[in-house]
Amino acid sequence: MKLTSKQIAEIIHSCTSRIPRIDGSLPDLWCDLSETTKEHASNAVEEIMSSPQRSPKELHDLWMQPLLENEWTQGDYSFENKKHPSLVPFQELPESEILKDELWHHLTECFRKYYTTNDEEAFDLY
Repeated sequence: MKLTSKQIAEIIHSCTSRIPRIDGSLPDLWCDLSETTKEHASNAVEEIMSSPQRSPKELHDLWMQPLLENEWTQGDYSFENKKHPSLVPFQELPESEILKDELWHHLTECFRKYYTTNDEEAFDLY
């Protein structure tokens, strides 16, 4: 069985989406995420697969980059207003967010032997 980065991201998101954000809110379900957010999650999987030596801190910095470039700011989560509570340096994140970043890294590694970049090889999850 092989899985794409997007499929792996969806599975990991479902595992970590019960961990509250900094502001206490829960992340949206995968099916309710914007395509841009899904793409960011998929990119995180690809980044871990291509550079497993990267730390959760480095991955957090990479996650922040496109948001900051698109004029997102720190604040209570609002997709419409381009605000996200986790847009702070890694060391300022609460333990719950650090745990989530560490889980993303470790769970992605668990899927390494099932990962494929070829959509045609991927297992149909639905």
